[in-house]
Amino acid sequence: FVAGKDRLRDVVTTLVNNNYNSYRFVGAALLEDGIDPAEAEKELAHIKHGDQEIGALSVVATRGTLISYLINSWVDEVYLDIPAGEHMPVELINEIMGMGITVHVAMNSMDQLEARHKNVEWVCGQVTITTSLGYVTGRDLLLKRTMDVVGGLVGSLATVAREGLGGPRADGKALAAGDSLGWLADGARPRALPLPSERIMDCTGEARLELILGAQIGDFPAMSLFDAFNGDWQVDTRADRMGVRLLGPRLECRQQSMISEGIALGAVQVPPDGQPIVLLNDRQTIGGYPRLGALAPLALARLAQCLPGQRVRLLPTVQEAAHREHRRLLAAWDA
Repeated sequence: FVAGKDRLRDVVTTLVNNNYNSYRFVGAALLEDGIDPAEAEKELAHIKHGDQEIGALSVVATRGTLISYLINSWVDEVYLDIPAGEHMPVELINEIMGMGITVHVAMNSMDQLEARHKNVEWVCGQVTITTSLGYVTGRDLLLKRTMDVVGGLVGSLATVAREGLGGPRADGKALAAGDSLGWLADGARPRALPLPSERIMDCTGEARLELILGAQIGDFPAMSLFDAFNGDWQVDTRADRMGVRLLGPRLECRQQSMISEGIALGAVQVPPDGQPIVLLNDRQTIGGYPRLGALAPLALARLAQCLPGQRVRLLPTVQEAAHREHRRLLAAWDA
């Protein structure tokens, strides 16, 4: 890992205590020059993993000697911590990537990075944007065309009210007075399940929606990400079972075009007008707009209860945290 002298101990402590046998650390490097590595190593003494000290880690390089060290050492990945407000070392990152080494950059400013392949990952308790060389192969294009065809076939079988497809009478219309739904289980009787009041969702006040960061998150400038997760959003009147538009600050994305991808329930697309669309049950099967990510299941249920004009906030999260919360909720329902 690479960090400034003032943050070196905090970064190492966090990574070591969140490394579940996923990584083997070979050493630390300093973002600055003119610092004695021996002095910096004193900052790494007596770091504990749980109740046990891990032993001192070596400071193997400074800013000026880092590339030389990487060339002559066996290193697969580099974790780079850039303090908030500091200049992004774009040339250093691109040079490390050019050596075939994966770079994990702590998610601060991503504006100046070249348009490379980027993934949001959870690395030792920290959210990072992982950059590496990426390109579209012939196999990727074939898979994309196959998805287009299969998506068209699946979409033609879906229930879509706007197109008059599906529904209880195969006309795409909602349930009306006098309609009935059959019970397929022979001899089975439905049973009432009491719902304690503490498990009823609170739908009053501002809706705070957790959003799992998506693959294109690194293509949004830092200012747009700040607006997305710190600004107020309002539910638009253009809302149905296909999707809900959110009105608020205009978001920008550096990626102008992309290959269409499968659309998950709750995906948050950002079209050219910069106003996000949360896609729901009657969404299309594939889409080509960049995505901030997807709402967590509980956040999606909360959004479904919002009326036009209601204020909502987006909260960034990662897949592991959302999965734990979802499992906790399911366990509570089964209790």
